[in-house]
Amino acid sequence: MTRSGWIPLVALLVAIAIAGGIALHRHHASRAIPRHAEQTTPVAAPAISASSLSHDPVPQVAAREAITADPQRSAQDWAELAGHVIEAKDARMWGNEVAQLVRLPPGEAWQALTALARDGDQRAATAALLLASDCQSLGTRAAADATHHTSYVDRLVLGMPAQWSQFIRALDSDVQQRLSDRVADCEGIGGTIDFAMMAIDRFFSADDPQIQIDASLDNPDDTEAIADLRHLTDELHDTRAQRALGARLLRSHDIGERAEGRAILEELARAGDAEAIVFLALDQADPTRPPSDRPVWTDDWITRAAGLGKWQLLDKQIGNLRAENNPVEALAWALYRFQLAQAGCFESGQPQLYFLAQYAKDVFSWQGALNEAQIEAARNGLAAINLQWRAKADAYLGCGG
Repeated sequence: MTRSGWIPLVALLVAIAIAGGIALHRHHASRAIPRHAEQTTPVAAPAISASSLSHDPVPQVAAREAITADPQRSAQDWAELAGHVIEAKDARMWGNEVAQLVRLPPGEAWQALTALARDGDQRAATAALLLASDCQSLGTRAAADATHHTSYVDRLVLGMPAQWSQFIRALDSDVQQRLSDRVADCEGIGGTIDFAMMAIDRFFSADDPQIQIDASLDNPDDTEAIADLRHLTDELHDTRAQRALGARLLRSHDIGERAEGRAILEELARAGDAEAIVFLALDQADPTRPPSDRPVWTDDWITRAAGLGKWQLLDKQIGNLRAENNPVEALAWALYRFQLAQAGCFESGQPQLYFLAQYAKDVFSWQGALNEAQIEAARNGLAAINLQWRAKADAYLGCGG
């Protein structure tokens, strides 16, 4: 296998071993909710002067989400806020030491991470391989984006208030500079095949129950996969094994096993397991499921997952409400989604542009079609959503104050 082939493969495998919930979601996320056609990556928040607060599309937000009247400064402040959120997410995934190294320029990070990995640090090895994969794709992605990037940003800011338009353009300049710097610093990163093989040999032991769970999830043989997961569930007695069994049963060709899998996941979800809630929501929203195989859902898992802040399900929730001609409730959920974007909740890797700009654009566009009474009702709806869900979303997404 060529170097270009093994880096992303190994990075994916190691990431699966570390991030427990990913294995379940990947079976549904790619087909359940299509990404926005022109997405490049996440986005940032706007700059509104004190004199315009009465026309702010969202109620006054917390100090950590606040912005100033200076678009350039606002862009810098938001990028700093998003950076802190990303650091917190990295620390939760990698631990503090590796998370600090991940935030270094790629060249420095690579040297430090590979040194730790050779001393047996599994998380450092995972982070190093993902860094190599990211660097490998950055140059190609940046070159492709450059051909249509200006027109893309022009469409994003079309119809926005002037201050917002200036803010988004300032943020875009910041994001593009960061991208350019990262591409330059990624030069030469990637290690050797020996390093990748070391990671495989050290971290992918067939005796590792977490690896066995992932392997069983990917096994196309229902009988074998489900039997293995039943054994692992009995042996491990942990939530992830139960969740994996439920997810694999849900993909079975047998109607009875699918019903059993749904019941397992619903029990976990009702007990508060966020990953099970999201998985059920993705399954409920799956547009590829034939009408004959659509169960009668007793709970609205899409709404619950939207409340937790899963952006794909927020998009689905809002889309459903708009399709049902319920613009007030749709705007309330759009405002909630926008607040999460302002707080950097959808960011990962590096501060980006897409989520904040697109979700701001939606709010401005949709509220323009409503009267003052409807907008006030949407604000009240937002308050209710925040009361029920915001703390849970902050915890699930890792963007709490």
